[in-house]
Amino acid sequence: MGIQIANFWRREARPMRDRARQLEELEEELAALPAGPDRDDAAVWLRELVALFELDSMDVAAARPRIEQMRAAAIERGDDEEVLGVDANLGMLEVLEGQLEGGLERMGATARAGRAAGYGSIGVTTCRNAALFAVRGLRYEQARIFLAEGQAYAETIEQSHCAHMMSALSSMFDWAGADWDGAASTARQTIADQTDGRAVAMADTTLGFVAMGR
Repeated sequence: MGIQIANFWRREARPMRDRARQLEELEEELAALPAGPDRDDAAVWLRELVALFELDSMDVAAARPRIEQMRAAAIERGDDEEVLGVDANLGMLEVLEGQLEGGLERMGATARAGRAAGYGSIGVTTCRNAALFAVRGLRYEQARIFLAEGQAYAETIEQSHCAHMMSALSSMFDWAGADWDGAASTARQTIADQTDGRAVAMADTTLGFVAMGR
């Protein structure tokens, strides 16, 4: 339950200091659990949450060895789905390290591999993140492709969280393309849908950019 709450806090864009404290508490709880499959499964989830926290806080020096260890462990277990999940994180890490083209290429390939294998969460989440990082790196044509693929797939599997995130990102994409009316309309709709905090924050940012431009 605590791991799910930690994931929810990330979606709600809770303060980093609160997330750091929660992850520390979860690590203490995990250490107190008896050895066994349940503890091992929880450890895998917790390592990913810590890696995502490090990526969110731009601590790439700490994230690199952790993600490499996660990938090696997933390969050793023969868990193809987990390997793809780690590859998605590795793509984000590469972008943050300055390897923009390589990181986006890895995320795109991972998203398509996830969809082909029927791993819905990996397919849509990785496509969403690829679009987000493409916009962040001013690679708008790549972002357009990722958004089109991700939004279509999110609708197919009815994944609302990523759909809302990509809706908010679309508003920022439209702003960058000088479609301010469209950007504002999409941003307001995202906020009206009362979605998660990260999407609302992104939509609010778009409205701020439009207001400054006008």
